[in-house]
Amino acid sequence: MSMSVEQVMYNYQKKIERLGININFIKENLAQLLTQLQSIDVSGLNCQEIEGYLVELDLIHRDLLENELVKEFSKVSHVDLELAKRVNFFLEQKTLRLAEIQQNIENLKIRVVEDETKARLTNLQQRTNLNLEQLEQELVASISDSNSKAIVLTFFKNNRTKLINFTPAEIAEVVKTEISNFQMSQEFVKLQYLGNFNQQIAEDKFVKAELIADLEQFNQQDFSSQDELAAAALKLQQKIINKQLDESARKHAISSILQAIKNRGFIVDVNDIRLVKENEDNVVILYAKKVTGEEAIFKVYLDGRFTYKFEGYEGHAHDVDEQPFVNDLSMYDVSLSKEQNKVYLNPDKIMNQAKMTVKTKTDKK
Repeated sequence: MSMSVEQVMYNYQKKIERLGININFIKENLAQLLTQLQSIDVSGLNCQEIEGYLVELDLIHRDLLENELVKEFSKVSHVDLELAKRVNFFLEQKTLRLAEIQQNIENLKIRVVEDETKARLTNLQQRTNLNLEQLEQELVASISDSNSKAIVLTFFKNNRTKLINFTPAEIAEVVKTEISNFQMSQEFVKLQYLGNFNQQIAEDKFVKAELIADLEQFNQQDFSSQDELAAAALKLQQKIINKQLDESARKHAISSILQAIKNRGFIVDVNDIRLVKENEDNVVILYAKKVTGEEAIFKVYLDGRFTYKFEGYEGHAHDVDEQPFVNDLSMYDVSLSKEQNKVYLNPDKIMNQAKMTVKTKTDKK
Protein backbone atom coordinates (compact mmCIF):
# COMPACT_ATOMS: atom_id res chain seq x y z
CA MET A 1 0.00 0.00 0.00
CA SER A 2 1.87 3.06 -1.21
CA MET A 3 1.06 6.39 0.35
CA SER A 4 -0.28 9.38 -1.53
CA VAL A 5 1.06 12.87 -0.95
CA GLU A 6 -2.06 13.61 1.11
CA GLN A 7 -1.27 10.76 3.48
CA VAL A 8 2.39 11.74 3.72
CA MET A 9 1.40 15.31 4.57
CA TYR A 10 -1.18 14.01 7.04
CA ASN A 11 1.50 11.99 8.81
CA TYR A 12 3.84 14.98 8.95
CA GLN A 13 1.03 17.08 10.40
CA LYS A 14 0.40 14.51 13.11
CA LYS A 15 4.10 14.42 13.94
CA ILE A 16 4.17 18.20 14.22
CA GLU A 17 1.13 18.06 16.50
CA ARG A 18 2.89 15.41 18.59
CA LEU A 19 5.99 17.59 18.89
CA GLY A 20 3.70 20.36 20.09
CA ILE A 21 2.45 18.04 22.84
CA ASN A 22 6.06 17.26 23.81
CA ILE A 23 6.86 20.96 23.94
CA ASN A 24 3.89 21.62 26.22
CA PHE A 25 4.96 18.73 28.46
CA ILE A 26 8.43 20.26 28.82
CA LYS A 27 6.97 23.70 29.51
CA GLU A 28 4.78 22.27 32.28
CA ASN A 29 7.88 20.74 33.87
CA LEU A 30 9.63 24.09 33.64
CA ALA A 31 6.70 25.85 35.30
CA GLN A 32 6.90 23.41 38.22
CA LEU A 33 10.64 23.99 38.47
CA LEU A 34 10.17 27.74 38.60
CA THR A 35 7.80 27.31 41.53
CA GLN A 36 10.36 25.18 43.37
CA LEU A 37 13.15 27.64 42.66
CA GLN A 38 11.42 30.73 44.00
CA SER A 39 12.61 30.13 47.55
CA ILE A 40 16.04 28.59 46.94
CA ASP A 41 17.53 30.13 43.77
CA VAL A 42 19.41 32.97 45.45
CA SER A 43 21.55 33.82 42.41
CA GLY A 44 18.63 33.63 39.98
CA LEU A 45 20.80 31.76 37.44
CA ASN A 46 18.60 28.67 37.39
CA CYS A 47 15.51 30.80 36.79
CA GLN A 48 17.29 32.55 33.92
CA GLU A 49 18.18 29.17 32.41
CA ILE A 50 14.54 28.09 32.56
CA GLU A 51 13.34 31.33 30.99
CA GLY A 52 15.84 30.79 28.18
CA TYR A 53 14.44 27.32 27.52
CA LEU A 54 10.88 28.66 27.51
CA VAL A 55 11.80 31.21 24.84
CA GLU A 56 13.57 28.55 22.75
CA LEU A 57 10.63 26.15 23.03
CA ASP A 58 8.25 28.82 21.78
CA LEU A 59 10.57 29.47 18.82
CA ILE A 60 10.74 25.75 18.00
CA HIS A 61 6.96 25.47 18.14
CA ARG A 62 6.51 28.51 15.90
CA ASP A 63 9.03 27.13 13.42
CA LEU A 64 7.18 23.82 13.30
CA LEU A 65 3.94 25.59 12.44
CA GLU A 66 5.31 28.21 10.03
CA ASN A 67 8.37 26.60 8.42
CA GLU A 68 8.53 27.27 4.68
CA LEU A 69 9.89 23.79 3.96
CA VAL A 70 6.75 22.09 5.25
CA LYS A 71 4.58 24.64 3.43
CA GLU A 72 6.47 23.89 0.20
CA PHE A 73 5.90 20.17 0.66
CA SER A 74 2.16 20.71 1.12
CA LYS A 75 1.93 22.24 -2.36
CA VAL A 76 3.36 19.33 -4.36
CA SER A 77 1.06 16.93 -6.19
CA HIS A 78 3.24 13.84 -5.83
CA VAL A 79 5.63 12.48 -3.21
CA ASP A 80 8.94 14.25 -3.87
CA LEU A 81 11.53 12.04 -2.18
CA GLU A 82 14.21 14.71 -1.95
CA LEU A 83 11.80 17.20 -0.44
CA ALA A 84 10.49 14.52 1.92
CA LYS A 85 14.07 13.84 3.06
CA ARG A 86 14.56 17.52 3.80
CA VAL A 87 11.34 17.64 5.81
CA ASN A 88 12.40 14.49 7.67
CA PHE A 89 15.78 16.04 8.46
CA PHE A 90 14.03 19.19 9.70
CA LEU A 91 11.85 17.13 12.05
CA GLU A 92 14.83 15.05 13.19
CA GLN A 93 16.74 18.20 14.14
CA LYS A 94 13.79 19.49 16.14
CA THR A 95 13.44 16.10 17.82
CA LEU A 96 17.12 16.03 18.75
CA ARG A 97 17.00 19.52 20.21
CA LEU A 98 13.89 18.70 22.23
CA ALA A 99 15.64 15.60 23.58
CA GLU A 100 18.66 17.71 24.55
CA ILE A 101 16.49 20.31 26.26
CA GLN A 102 14.56 17.56 28.05
CA GLN A 103 17.80 16.09 29.36
CA ASN A 104 19.19 19.48 30.38
CA ILE A 105 16.01 20.13 32.31
CA GLU A 106 16.24 16.75 34.00
CA ASN A 107 19.78 17.60 35.11
CA LEU A 108 18.51 20.95 36.34
CA LYS A 109 15.74 19.20 38.27
CA ILE A 110 18.36 17.02 39.95
CA ARG A 111 20.30 20.13 41.01
CA VAL A 112 17.10 21.73 42.27
CA VAL A 113 16.28 18.65 44.36
CA GLU A 114 19.78 18.78 45.85
CA ASP A 115 19.59 22.52 46.61
CA GLU A 116 16.09 22.23 48.01
CA THR A 117 17.08 19.34 50.29
CA LYS A 118 20.14 21.18 51.58
CA ALA A 119 18.09 24.30 52.30
CA ARG A 120 15.44 22.35 54.20
CA LEU A 121 18.06 20.47 56.23
CA THR A 122 19.88 23.68 57.08
CA ASN A 123 16.64 25.15 58.43
CA LEU A 124 16.02 22.08 60.55
CA GLN A 125 19.45 22.39 62.15
CA GLN A 126 18.11 25.44 63.97
CA ARG A 127 15.14 23.53 65.43
CA THR A 128 16.82 22.53 68.68
CA ASN A 129 13.49 21.91 70.43
CA LEU A 130 12.58 18.87 68.31
CA ASN A 131 12.92 15.31 69.55
CA LEU A 132 14.04 12.48 67.27
CA GLU A 133 10.57 11.48 66.07
CA GLN A 134 9.53 15.06 65.39
CA LEU A 135 12.75 15.72 63.50
CA GLU A 136 12.23 12.62 61.38
CA GLN A 137 8.65 13.62 60.56
CA GLU A 138 9.63 17.15 59.59
CA LEU A 139 12.57 15.93 57.53
CA VAL A 140 10.42 13.50 55.57
CA ALA A 141 7.68 16.09 55.09
CA SER A 142 10.16 18.71 53.88
CA ILE A 143 11.69 16.57 51.11
CA SER A 144 9.73 16.61 47.85
CA ASP A 145 11.71 13.92 46.01
CA SER A 146 10.21 10.49 46.75
CA ASN A 147 13.49 8.61 46.30
CA SER A 148 15.36 10.88 48.72
CA LYS A 149 12.44 10.60 51.13
CA ALA A 150 12.76 6.81 51.04
CA ILE A 151 16.48 7.10 51.83
CA VAL A 152 15.72 9.25 54.90
CA LEU A 153 13.10 6.78 56.16
CA THR A 154 15.49 3.86 55.73
CA PHE A 155 18.33 5.77 57.39
CA PHE A 156 16.26 6.57 60.48
CA LYS A 157 14.99 3.00 60.67
CA ASN A 158 18.49 1.52 60.55
CA ASN A 159 20.17 4.09 62.84
CA ARG A 160 17.53 4.98 65.40
CA THR A 161 19.50 3.62 68.36
CA LYS A 162 22.56 5.67 67.44
CA LEU A 163 20.66 8.84 66.50
CA ILE A 164 18.78 9.05 69.79
CA ASN A 165 21.92 10.44 71.43
CA PHE A 166 22.49 13.10 68.74
CA THR A 167 21.35 16.72 68.84
CA PRO A 168 18.94 17.92 66.11
CA ALA A 169 21.81 19.82 64.47
CA GLU A 170 23.98 16.70 64.43
CA ILE A 171 21.15 14.56 63.06
CA ALA A 172 20.42 17.06 60.31
CA GLU A 173 24.10 17.13 59.36
CA VAL A 174 24.37 13.33 59.25
CA VAL A 175 21.19 13.07 57.17
CA LYS A 176 22.44 15.82 54.85
CA THR A 177 25.59 13.78 54.17
CA GLU A 178 23.55 10.61 53.62
CA ILE A 179 21.20 12.28 51.15
CA SER A 180 24.02 14.14 49.41
CA ASN A 181 25.87 10.88 48.81
CA PHE A 182 22.70 9.30 47.44
CA GLN A 183 21.84 12.24 45.18
CA MET A 184 25.32 12.17 43.68
CA SER A 185 25.05 8.46 42.90
CA GLN A 186 24.20 6.90 39.55
CA GLU A 187 21.26 5.18 41.20
CA PHE A 188 19.60 8.49 42.02
CA VAL A 189 20.27 10.05 38.61
CA LYS A 190 19.02 6.92 36.88
CA LEU A 191 15.84 6.92 38.97
CA GLN A 192 15.22 10.56 38.07
CA TYR A 193 15.62 9.81 34.37
CA LEU A 194 13.37 6.76 34.56
CA GLY A 195 10.70 8.68 36.42
CA ASN A 196 10.69 11.33 33.72
CA PHE A 197 10.67 8.74 30.90
CA ASN A 198 7.71 6.91 32.42
CA GLN A 199 5.86 10.18 32.91
CA GLN A 200 6.32 11.02 29.23
CA ILE A 201 4.89 7.74 27.96
CA ALA A 202 2.24 7.19 30.64
CA GLU A 203 -0.59 8.02 28.22
CA ASP A 204 0.95 6.26 25.19
CA LYS A 205 -0.09 2.63 25.59
CA PHE A 206 1.62 1.29 22.48
CA VAL A 207 4.77 3.40 22.86
CA LYS A 208 5.04 2.12 26.41
CA ALA A 209 4.67 -1.48 25.25
CA GLU A 210 7.42 -1.07 22.66
CA LEU A 211 9.83 0.60 25.09
CA ILE A 212 9.52 -1.73 28.08
CA ALA A 213 12.68 -3.62 27.13
CA ASP A 214 14.66 -0.41 26.54
CA LEU A 215 13.63 1.06 29.89
CA GLU A 216 14.49 -2.16 31.71
CA GLN A 217 17.88 -2.35 30.00
CA PHE A 218 18.61 1.25 30.99
CA ASN A 219 17.58 0.49 34.56
CA GLN A 220 19.76 -2.62 34.82
CA GLN A 221 22.84 -1.31 33.04
CA ASP A 222 25.93 -0.35 35.04
CA PHE A 223 27.59 2.76 33.63
CA SER A 224 31.28 3.49 34.01
CA SER A 225 30.70 7.21 34.51
CA GLN A 226 28.03 9.87 34.82
CA ASP A 227 28.87 10.97 31.26
CA GLU A 228 28.15 7.49 29.93
CA LEU A 229 24.88 7.48 31.86
CA ALA A 230 23.95 10.88 30.42
CA ALA A 231 24.74 9.73 26.87
CA ALA A 232 22.56 6.63 27.28
CA ALA A 233 19.74 8.75 28.73
CA LEU A 234 19.89 11.17 25.80
CA LYS A 235 19.77 8.28 23.33
CA LEU A 236 16.73 6.81 25.10
CA GLN A 237 15.08 10.23 25.26
CA GLN A 238 15.44 10.58 21.49
CA LYS A 239 14.00 7.11 20.99
CA ILE A 240 10.98 7.98 23.14
CA ILE A 241 10.21 11.11 21.14
CA ASN A 242 10.73 9.29 17.83
CA LYS A 243 8.41 6.49 18.92
CA GLN A 244 5.80 9.04 19.93
CA LEU A 245 6.12 10.73 16.55
CA ASP A 246 5.85 7.40 14.74
CA GLU A 247 2.73 6.52 16.71
CA SER A 248 1.08 9.93 16.29
CA ALA A 249 -0.71 9.14 13.01
CA ARG A 250 -1.84 5.72 14.23
CA LYS A 251 -2.98 7.10 17.58
CA HIS A 252 -5.15 9.68 15.85
CA ALA A 253 -6.51 7.09 13.41
CA ILE A 254 -7.45 4.74 16.27
CA SER A 255 -9.15 7.55 18.16
CA SER A 256 -11.12 8.50 15.05
CA ILE A 257 -12.07 4.89 14.31
CA LEU A 258 -13.30 4.42 17.88
CA GLN A 259 -15.46 7.52 17.71
CA ALA A 260 -16.88 6.67 14.29
CA ILE A 261 -17.57 3.02 15.11
CA LYS A 262 -19.23 3.86 18.43
CA ASN A 263 -21.53 6.20 16.52
CA ARG A 264 -22.72 3.11 14.63
CA GLY A 265 -23.64 1.33 17.89
CA PHE A 266 -20.52 -0.80 18.28
CA ILE A 267 -18.91 -1.50 21.65
CA VAL A 268 -15.14 -1.72 22.05
CA ASP A 269 -13.56 -3.25 25.14
CA VAL A 270 -10.17 -1.72 25.97
CA ASN A 271 -8.73 -5.26 26.06
CA ASP A 272 -9.78 -5.73 22.44
CA ILE A 273 -7.29 -3.13 21.22
CA ARG A 274 -3.99 -4.96 20.93
CA LEU A 275 -0.52 -4.39 19.54
CA VAL A 276 0.62 -7.46 17.61
CA LYS A 277 3.64 -8.38 15.51
CA GLU A 278 3.05 -8.93 11.81
CA ASN A 279 6.22 -9.81 9.92
CA GLU A 280 8.53 -6.87 10.72
CA ASP A 281 5.70 -4.48 11.59
CA ASN A 282 3.81 -3.75 14.77
CA VAL A 283 0.12 -3.39 13.95
CA VAL A 284 -2.83 -2.61 16.17
CA ILE A 285 -5.84 -4.90 15.97
CA LEU A 286 -9.12 -3.36 17.07
CA TYR A 287 -12.19 -5.56 17.51
CA ALA A 288 -15.68 -4.06 17.90
CA LYS A 289 -19.04 -5.77 18.36
CA LYS A 290 -22.73 -4.89 18.58
CA VAL A 291 -25.04 -6.46 21.14
CA THR A 292 -26.92 -7.94 18.17
CA GLY A 293 -23.79 -9.84 17.08
CA GLU A 294 -22.43 -7.79 14.16
CA GLU A 295 -18.66 -7.36 14.26
CA ALA A 296 -16.02 -5.03 12.85
CA ILE A 297 -12.30 -5.74 12.80
CA PHE A 298 -9.60 -3.15 12.09
CA LYS A 299 -5.91 -3.48 11.44
CA VAL A 300 -4.14 -0.13 11.92
CA TYR A 301 -0.62 0.43 10.63
CA LEU A 302 2.03 2.74 12.05
CA ASP A 303 1.49 5.41 9.39
CA GLY A 304 -2.25 5.61 10.12
CA ARG A 305 -3.46 3.48 7.21
CA PHE A 306 -5.83 0.70 8.07
CA THR A 307 -7.94 -2.12 6.67
CA TYR A 308 -11.26 -3.26 8.05
CA LYS A 309 -13.97 -5.85 7.66
CA PHE A 310 -17.60 -5.89 8.79
CA GLU A 311 -19.01 -9.34 9.60
CA GLY A 312 -22.23 -10.93 10.81
CA TYR A 313 -24.54 -9.09 8.39
CA GLU A 314 -27.10 -10.53 6.00
CA GLY A 315 -26.30 -9.78 2.37
CA HIS A 316 -25.37 -6.12 1.91
CA ALA A 317 -26.84 -5.03 5.23
CA HIS A 318 -23.36 -3.97 6.35
CA ASP A 319 -23.67 -0.97 4.01
CA VAL A 320 -25.95 0.59 6.64
CA ASP A 321 -22.99 0.81 9.03
CA GLU A 322 -20.05 0.78 6.63
CA GLN A 323 -20.72 3.82 4.46
CA PRO A 324 -21.74 6.14 7.34
CA PHE A 325 -18.61 4.98 9.16
CA VAL A 326 -16.42 5.96 6.20
CA ASN A 327 -18.24 9.29 5.95
CA ASP A 328 -17.73 9.95 9.66
CA LEU A 329 -13.97 9.53 9.38
CA SER A 330 -13.66 12.75 7.41
CA MET A 331 -15.32 14.57 10.32
CA TYR A 332 -12.58 13.35 12.64
CA ASP A 333 -9.74 14.66 10.46
CA VAL A 334 -8.67 11.31 9.02
CA SER A 335 -7.19 12.25 5.67
CA LEU A 336 -8.06 9.68 2.99
CA SER A 337 -6.95 9.77 -0.62
CA LYS A 338 -8.98 8.07 -3.34
CA GLU A 339 -6.37 5.34 -3.53
CA GLN A 340 -6.62 4.73 0.19
CA ASN A 341 -10.39 4.70 0.14
CA LYS A 342 -10.17 1.71 -2.17
CA VAL A 343 -7.84 0.00 0.27
CA TYR A 344 -10.18 0.67 3.17
CA LEU A 345 -13.29 -0.50 1.35
CA ASN A 346 -11.64 -3.53 -0.22
CA PRO A 347 -8.97 -4.82 2.17
CA ASP A 348 -6.52 -7.29 0.68
CA LYS A 349 -6.59 -9.57 3.70
CA ILE A 350 -9.45 -10.77 5.86
CA MET A 351 -8.30 -10.73 9.44
CA ASN A 352 -9.85 -13.98 10.60
CA GLN A 353 -6.73 -14.98 12.48
CA ALA A 354 -6.56 -11.65 14.28
CA LYS A 355 -10.25 -11.89 15.10
CA MET A 356 -9.86 -15.38 16.52
CA THR A 357 -6.93 -14.24 18.67
CA VAL A 358 -8.87 -11.32 20.09
CA LYS A 359 -12.02 -13.38 20.66
CA THR A 360 -10.08 -16.15 22.40
CA LYS A 361 -8.51 -13.66 24.81
CA THR A 362 -11.86 -11.97 25.34
CA ASP A 363 -13.62 -15.26 26.11
CA LYS A 364 -11.07 -16.03 28.82
CA LYS A 365 -11.96 -12.91 30.78
